[in-house]
Amino acid sequence: MKMILVSIDGTICDSLHRFHLKGTSQFYAPSEILKDHAAEGSVSCLQDIALNYDIVYLGKRPATTISSTKEWLEKWEFPSGSLYCAESHTERLSLVRDLTSCDFLAGIGTEWDDNEYHRICDCMSIIVSKERKCWKTIPANIREQERTNITKKNEIALNGKIQGLATVLPVLHAYYGEELWERYYENMIEHIEDSRESRREEELQSLSDQGLDASDLRDIVTWYTLYNEDMYTNPNYGLQDWKVIKTEKSRCEIKVTRCRYAELWRAQNKSDIGYQLHCRPDEIWLDRPAWNPRIRFEHPTTLMQGDDHCLFIHYVEE
Repeated sequence: MKMILVSIDGTICDSLHRFHLKGTSQFYAPSEILKDHAAEGSVSCLQDIALNYDIVYLGKRPATTISSTKEWLEKWEFPSGSLYCAESHTERLSLVRDLTSCDFLAGIGTEWDDNEYHRICDCMSIIVSKERKCWKTIPANIREQERTNITKKNEIALNGKIQGLATVLPVLHAYYGEELWERYYENMIEHIEDSRESRREEELQSLSDQGLDASDLRDIVTWYTLYNEDMYTNPNYGLQDWKVIKTEKSRCEIKVTRCRYAELWRAQNKSDIGYQLHCRPDEIWLDRPAWNPRIRFEHPTTLMQGDDHCLFIHYVEE
């Protein structure tokens, strides 16, 4: 799970009440630390973030305050997380450098020092204004950053895959001709049939777990949407822009307005190969699917073949 680095002092912790003690032994006394207030909105913000990410707290205070700082975090119901404390900027830099093996997605702070810690962690830097701490927008911004990162990662992987295939497949096609594709489809059909029963069981269980009906295409659209919008389980996340243009119990139509597969194959001037590899197989996988063999599939237009959109049509066979 990715991590979020959260600075404590001046960010989620308001310690103004004890500033008159600065320079004295009482400034970091546990009894004084426990009187600190949580910045308004910070608790609910971090609770939301902790649903998807691990929290790492960084305190700008001596390591001797770790115990009382943990108690303060628990008192205000901040989500649990790793805690590191160091009083000087140099010491904190050393702590952060030791954490660079961790997978940080973002850091939250208020000072220029915090921005430097985020740079070392190579993560998104969120510097919260001291005057207007807009905590409500932070979870959405962090998740949007992860969506962007995952999309870029998937695009890079797809681009490398297509560059390799665009080099090899024309040579194979020149040697084998159309038989290359027919063998490809024969093997695909064999695999689909061999795995049909196991896939049927898994897919029907997935539908059931979410309270969805395999005979109702409105539920199937919901099922597809949940999968396609899940950036953690969908390996093609972010590679297509699509929308549902018709949804009924016995028929649904999905319009794909952008497809990175089509764009990359067309950039290679080999969209004919892209169609054989990615578009034509859709008919094999999606027509009479394992979860309901009464469902038929058609795609009369495709971006790969030069149309301005792909149209996926699912309907129940009478």
